[in-house]
Amino acid sequence: MLCIGQTLKLSAPTVTGAIYNWTGPDSFASNLQNPEIANITTENAGKYLLTVTVNGCTSSDATTTIIVNKPTVVIAGTDQTACASNPAVTISGSISGGSTTGSWSTSGSGNFTAGNTSLKGTYAPSAADVAAGQVTLTLTAANTAPCAIAASSFKITFTPTPVVFAGADQAICLEDQATLSGKITDGFGGTWSNSGTGTFIPNNSNLTAIYRPSEKDKAKGSIILTLSATGNGNCVVVSDQMKISLIPAPKVFTGNDIYIMEGEKITLQPAATGTDLKYNWTPNLYLDNATLKNPVITGAQDITYTLTVTGTAGCTAQDQVFIKVLKPINIPNTFTPNEDGINDTWGIKELDNYPDVTVKIFNRYGIQLFYSQGYGTPWDGTFNGQQLPVGT
Repeated sequence: MLCIGQTLKLSAPTVTGAIYNWTGPDSFASNLQNPEIANITTENAGKYLLTVTVNGCTSSDATTTIIVNKPTVVIAGTDQTACASNPAVTISGSISGGSTTGSWSTSGSGNFTAGNTSLKGTYAPSAADVAAGQVTLTLTAANTAPCAIAASSFKITFTPTPVVFAGADQAICLEDQATLSGKITDGFGGTWSNSGTGTFIPNNSNLTAIYRPSEKDKAKGSIILTLSATGNGNCVVVSDQMKISLIPAPKVFTGNDIYIMEGEKITLQPAATGTDLKYNWTPNLYLDNATLKNPVITGAQDITYTLTVTGTAGCTAQDQVFIKVLKPINIPNTFTPNEDGINDTWGIKELDNYPDVTVKIFNRYGIQLFYSQGYGTPWDGTFNGQQLPVGT
């Protein structure tokens, strides 16, 4: 029994004066006592006949049968990559030719779940295999003699399990956008998805993208963002989530314009709604405490206050209130309408601060001498077009 590629060596006993005649498959013929055929193939398999002639006498045929085995072909498979968290791999070897059976072996310490003589099955790596980062599986054919041992190997490389961190939960103002800070270790990338209908800017494969909530997101009040690792062999999908809470801005109304007398003290009474509210009045002038909701102000000069209200997530709202400071009113009791340019008319200082004022002047007898709505023109001391006498 020989293998393809080996050398066939025929031999005959030595006889003095003998003539040897060999014939065989593939038109083989030779007169050598011990002929050889190099690199035999299956065409060389079969019966070889030998006749020996001595002094004209020929012997009967001697027969030798040569069997040529086909080479054994073993295919273990191609190299594979497996995830450290899901390391089991499918094996599917094949053996053909001179043999059809064989056995698996490993350079590590894992086990073959269907047994090592089953060509197809699963290899379950040990923890030590995974820690080493790589293991080699070898499939060796059985019963190949006299042919050479036939074997094939492939490597399993273990990749680390990705670690995904979507980031801490965030609370943002209803009209704001969320800046993301996702991180993936031992992975080739990741993608964002959401429970809402907002938009990732520039795209959902950017780990530090900006998320712009949609109107539907705002109506819901919160959304869940999920970051999933991608492109890491046969690792199962690893994900992490974060929550974005959408906080409405506070509401504030400082009220209508306020009129106070010079030196008068009043308490401001704004209306504000929201959570975790903080207050700040600007400018910080004539206020007892600019961080109170209801500070006390002292009338000193006309001023516009801006109230900034800050609530949860730093969301803000503003409103303004105008404070009009009125000077004390002094009503004169005399004037000299003699056209000398001095005190020729009667008027009340600061009266222009009262645009809707009504002025009525009566004499000692109760007769109304002057009437003004809005007091746009001072009184010149006349009644019905006539100058009134002194002491009226």
